[in-house]
Amino acid sequence: MNNKKPLIALIMAGGKGERFWPKSRENLPKQFISLVGEGSMLQQTVARIDQLLPFERIFVITGKRYQDLVAQQLPKLPLENIILEPTGMDTAPCIGLGVSKIKKLFNNCNIVILPADHVIQDVEKFLQTIRFSDDFLNNGHEGILTIGIEPDRPETGYGYIKVEDHPCENEIYRVRRFVEKPDSNLAETYISEGNYFWNSGIFITDANYILKRIDEFLPELGSILKKIDSAMGTTQEESVLAEQYKNCPRISIDYGVMQREEKIFMIKSSFIWDDVGNWNSVGEYLKNENSNRILGEALLRDSHNNIVFNEGKAVLVGLGIEDLVIVNTADAILIAKKDRVQEIKKITEQLKVEHEELL
Repeated sequence: MNNKKPLIALIMAGGKGERFWPKSRENLPKQFISLVGEGSMLQQTVARIDQLLPFERIFVITGKRYQDLVAQQLPKLPLENIILEPTGMDTAPCIGLGVSKIKKLFNNCNIVILPADHVIQDVEKFLQTIRFSDDFLNNGHEGILTIGIEPDRPETGYGYIKVEDHPCENEIYRVRRFVEKPDSNLAETYISEGNYFWNSGIFITDANYILKRIDEFLPELGSILKKIDSAMGTTQEESVLAEQYKNCPRISIDYGVMQREEKIFMIKSSFIWDDVGNWNSVGEYLKNENSNRILGEALLRDSHNNIVFNEGKAVLVGLGIEDLVIVNTADAILIAKKDRVQEIKKITEQLKVEHEELL
């Protein structure tokens, strides 16, 4: 029997985007800037999902300091659909708070949980995957679905999902386990075995179900969310949220729930996906000039395999350089070896002490 529930989108837009310094800053992090394509990463995420859902059923959860920025970038989004974290937490508290708020308006609903900073091509195929997942839940299946991306290379920067060898229904598989980012040899093994997929971080589930699982697997978080929930809609909501939320355990939804959940399924995607995790990823989308990836004014001679992101007024000139990432902004320049871009976050930690004005 098909008991159709409304589908709601919850978009997570609270990250700091530290790996994209100096373009990404604390007052304007990755999800609010344009790195790939037109519009910010958040605007692109909403532009995809609003082809499926009205704005009244799209919610964005973000840090309190970004409320005005979200409203500015998404003028069609109702202000009450911007859910505010008083302080930045990991994805389990973020999702728990977002789903709790949504449940006040839509008690019985399915929710698709989306990061705000991914690149997705073949939008219609993406929407078909969301529809199919929603139908799976509405047709009597209980649990959590995640979208798996079929790997085309032994990627070491992504988490993986291991599934059963055969689908339980069409392109939907039962998940055996979640696997953290592997080294190159292990990633090669995963590719050869054929039943490993990249973890997209996109989930579709029933709102009540995910909150019950948070209660079961993360009882401390569940207790805090209940206290916050009891104050929602009252004059005490803001003060209770501020007081309670800071006590939430900092834990990801993958560690806290997904790795413990038995009723978890993966739907195999047919669209192109990229979480754009660092400057090397961005380079794949920039103009290719003689093996160099360039955005902005740059003249490179006898130079190969570089990524240049120049938004300054001066022309950037390189001679005989290789395998570098160069990012030039109005007040800072980053020069890094391509194989060390994952360490940019460590540099931002040092800047907090020596040059906080550049964060």
